[in-house]
Amino acid sequence: MCGLIALWDQTTPLEDATLDAGLAALRERGPDGDGRWVTQERDAAVGHTRLAVVDVAGGAQPLFSEDGAVVAALNGELYGADALRDALRARGHALRTRCDAELLVHLYEDHGPALVERLSGEFAFVLYDRRKRLLMGARDPDGVRPLLLARRGPRVLMASTARALFAMGMPARWDERALAQSAALQYPPPGATLFAGVAPVPAGGAVFVDARGVRVVPPARRARELTQPSARREGREPTAALRVALDDAVRARVPDEVSFACALSGGLDSSAVLALVTRQRGTAPPAFTVRFDGDLHCEWELAAETARVLGAPHHEVRLGDTELAELLSAAARAGEGSAINAHLVGKWALAREVARAGHKVLLSGEGADEVTFGYAHFLMDAGFHPTGAQRATASGAMLTGVGSEAARGGANGIDAGTGAALPHFVEAKLALGARLHALGAFGSFDDNARAAVGALAGVVSASMGPDADAADPPHAASAAINARLERSRAWWRASAFERYILGTLGDAVELAHGVEGRPPFLDREVQRESARFSPLSFMRGGVEKQALRDALAGLLPEANLARRKQPFLASPMLLRERPGRLFDLAHATLTGARAPGFVNRAAVGERLEQLRAAPLAERREWEAPLMWLLTTALLERELLQ
Repeated sequence: MCGLIALWDQTTPLEDATLDAGLAALRERGPDGDGRWVTQERDAAVGHTRLAVVDVAGGAQPLFSEDGAVVAALNGELYGADALRDALRARGHALRTRCDAELLVHLYEDHGPALVERLSGEFAFVLYDRRKRLLMGARDPDGVRPLLLARRGPRVLMASTARALFAMGMPARWDERALAQSAALQYPPPGATLFAGVAPVPAGGAVFVDARGVRVVPPARRARELTQPSARREGREPTAALRVALDDAVRARVPDEVSFACALSGGLDSSAVLALVTRQRGTAPPAFTVRFDGDLHCEWELAAETARVLGAPHHEVRLGDTELAELLSAAARAGEGSAINAHLVGKWALAREVARAGHKVLLSGEGADEVTFGYAHFLMDAGFHPTGAQRATASGAMLTGVGSEAARGGANGIDAGTGAALPHFVEAKLALGARLHALGAFGSFDDNARAAVGALAGVVSASMGPDADAADPPHAASAAINARLERSRAWWRASAFERYILGTLGDAVELAHGVEGRPPFLDREVQRESARFSPLSFMRGGVEKQALRDALAGLLPEANLARRKQPFLASPMLLRERPGRLFDLAHATLTGARAPGFVNRAAVGERLEQLRAAPLAERREWEAPLMWLLTTALLERELLQ
């Protein structure tokens, strides 16, 4: 894991001070050194800050082709590197290091921009072709690793974080349109961030910069790629094939040269990763669990028992109201996005403790719920009912409330423009957005919501095909439900998963401490094997992830196998029965003289006072919009002032 910058400017020579500032802003992502390369004409540059995980002694970047004509820098990891390395040597290439970044330059020599089709892993990279005077950037298909694009006049900039772009001269200000649409649907619209002039390179896509201009190439259709049959597992029973694929994915992500740990919640996914590592190595790695004080659905006891059974050294990352208030600003700065819960601090603090213990890599169960339809809102889309605990935890954030104004929803009259029903989680986000607009100054909720939903629907249709948002087909009921679930997952992936879970709550806060997160469930083969099951196969009997539970039988204790999905959410710490430090921070930040212009100070103050004595269910309904406002206000203070 590392930090990247790349610049292109044919009018003004690139300044050393600009490169220095960009690399300095990425130091936390790459604390083990930095490197840069600039053309003789000083019209293009590639820079890199390094977290040394592979070829620790010899893998400093950027790296070059044999003749120096191609230069590249990589953030993340490429898997299957040994096979690629052998094939390159067989074609006559001379490799000087074991660093997987060196594979990029030789693959580009052989295949040009199509090299990305031969890569497997979680990655973002920048590459410069001196002969063609072409700058290229690309990301992995899931968008695990970030790469941002900005233009300031004739200058084109790329970087791993918005902070680095700001350091290199990009003005730091809100994108007012994106902010307003985020207030309606929680996440920035596709192709935008919260910051003016700063856009993400599409997950699975690429960007090319040369004398002809800037060309952003979208990814190929995701659904088609994931349904390609896995040749090396043909003939194997699907449940066994999924288990083997996951076992291989975990093995590939265990580092050879540096210390690593596992994130452990006690749930199915993270427990499976820890158990597979332990079985492969014969000894369990350290495991780290976040424990929120006052959590009504505390995972600590099950996580501790899982660690005990597997023999893993277990570390508690305990966070109470005081710690959440003290750390929220730093977490918001690192995440570069709005958060709806104190889980942002939980992820940030977990990575900090992993780094303090001397580990550079963190294996997690992230992505399992996306691959195997694990969330309660998918159950709702299929016509099943979540448990009472699932409703209580996710109400107001991922599920619409019951018996409250959220049940009537902010979704009335808003659709994807195709006649298809919106996924349940989108209805929940619109209900959240209606509350946010009641507390802020974002303009018309209806206008913002329609724009946000329409933009997201367009991206989903492009990724899945023209029928992605069509009304459910009029054939067998199960086929209709499966189609609805695939569509719902595509909406979730394009918004919540890429922009929030992998971004704000993932790479951004992990790399704030120089920790590389690795998610085995997002391995390409795991996703292909999962795609052999119908969505309803994962919901047998109205219980989520059933096909995965079958695949993991015999690996985990029964308590883990039977545990129902609970999202990683803190209890409503902002609105506890006895308001504490976090409540005080929200009150001071959102109602004081320095409150941002997008906050309606009077409305927030009135709502906070009403909620002091409100029932827990009502406080849960307002936790998400108030935390969104608070973290966005702190982000303005940390990055834009």
